[in-house]
Amino acid sequence: MGDSCLAVSVVVIDANVIISMLLKDGKVRAFILRKNNLKLITPGYVEDELAKYANEFAKRLHVSESQIVEMIKEIFATAQISVIPKKEYEEWLEKAR
Repeated sequence: MGDSCLAVSVVVIDANVIISMLLKDGKVRAFILRKNNLKLITPGYVEDELAKYANEFAKRLHVSESQIVEMIKEIFATAQISVIPKKEYEEWLEKAR
């Protein structure tokens, strides 16, 4: 028998996906956490964007801002989301526009 090889797809997720996972226990969260053969990545600016609005998320969920920060860390850890620094993709930004 030959070696079995599983293909891994790389999926770039933006802040909206992470916000959805944070605010709702729904289909998006279930899909991401069940991610079979997906490598999840997000651009570095997403962390800044999430931090910028942490206070608003805290108000919506009736928790402290520090709890939101911990929840976001937990999402990144549990979903194994890799953060890609801007320096690794900035040369392609102009081409992408």
